[in-house]
Formats: sequence, structure tokens, C-alpha cells
Amino acid sequence: MTNWQTTKTTDGGEMSLYIARPNQAPKGGILIFQEIFGVNQHIKEVTEKFASLGLLAVAPDLFHRSQPRFAEEDYTNNAKGREYMQNYTSAHMSYDIEAAYKWLRNELGNDNIAASGYCLGGKLAFLANATQPLKCAISYYGNLGSIIEQAKNQHGPLLMCWGGKDEHLGLDMPHQVVKELKSAGKTFTNAIFSDAGHGFFCDKRDAYNPAAAKQSWALVKEFLAQ
Repeated sequence: MTNWQTTKTTDGGEMSLYIARPNQAPKGGILIFQEIFGVNQHIKEVTEKFASLGLLAVAPDLFHRSQPRFAEEDYTNNAKGREYMQNYTSAHMSYDIEAAYKWLRNELGNDNIAASGYCLGGKLAFLANATQPLKCAISYYGNLGSIIEQAKNQHGPLLMCWGGKDEHLGLDMPHQVVKELKSAGKTFTNAIFSDAGHGFFCDKRDAYNPAAAKQSWALVKEFLAQ
């Protein structure tokens, strides 16, 4: 079952949440953080995919201050997403993470909550795991450079999935993040899929890599189960 609901953010905004509910009582909850293309069809499908694992899955509409429920389906056109991203401050990220987490915790009645995100969302999943008491977090090819200091604040175990041919991030990013997490004594799994590029998990993109997507999803499921 899917629907949209709204919640208030600390700065007084109203943020939509795309909700996917499992068929049975949820085992827990998970926050799904979008790419710069918004809560589009792919993110909705990913949210529903997590619901099929028995989780109450919630995708917050991060660009609600610029264009509520923005959804770009053309992956060759990221002009609007880049514009909205430039206006999306670190304070906005914190407000949205907090609001989505509180909504999900209240809905579940407990704090058995994880997060997953992709590109921009991978950054927010990492940030959410540092600022909220998450049980674990999954970051797909997140640009973590500007928040790498949050490695020391990670609460739950972290799974990171990267493309070995990611020309957008390169391989210095994973190495630096791993170094910081090791230094902080954090629990993490770092997976680099050597033949995959940036955005390899999205089956709507030219960068889609079916083998890497399938392998990483198997890893995600086992990670969440543990």
C-alpha cells in the first residue's frame, strides 16, 4: 500500500512523504533518500522494494522548499535538480532528516529504524546515521566529502556501495571515508563494484549495471537482516 502524507519541519515547512507499507505488521522502518531527480518513479519503486522486505518505508520530498513533489524522469536532464540542490543547505538537510525520522518513529511506535540513500541521498543516509539513533544505514555512491567529519558520529553499522568506474566521485572518496571510519572505530562494510559507474543501482539510467545492482541488493537484504 502506498500513499503521500505530510509532516512539518523545524523551520516551519511542510514536507511530503511517500509512504510504502508492507502487507503485514512492519518489522521496522527505513528512510529512503532521493537522488537530485526527486521522488520520481525509481525512488518510489525502491521505497516499495524495501516495503516488500517487511519495512515501513518512507521517502521524504527533499526539494519541497523549491518545488513540492519534484520528480524528474529524464535522467539526461538534471538542470532543475542541480538548481534545487544549490538551494538545499546543510540546515535544510538536518531539518528534513529530523522531521522524517520523527514521523516514522511515531508511526512505528519504536525506534527500529534504518536509512538508505542514493547519490545525494547517500550523503543524507550517512548524515542521518550521524544525527539520529539509527540501527544502521546504507549509502550508495554518496558524495561524502563535505561531511566526512561525521564518520566519527555514526550510530549504527554502515554499508557503503560504490562503483569502481564512478567518474563522478572517483576512488579517493571511498578510501578517505574508510580511513575516517577505521580511525573512529566504527562498524562498516565497504563494497566496490569494479565494473559499475555512478548511479548503477537505478534501472532507469544508462549507467544501470544489472549485475552490480543484483549483487548489492542481496548484500543490502543480508545487512538489514543482521
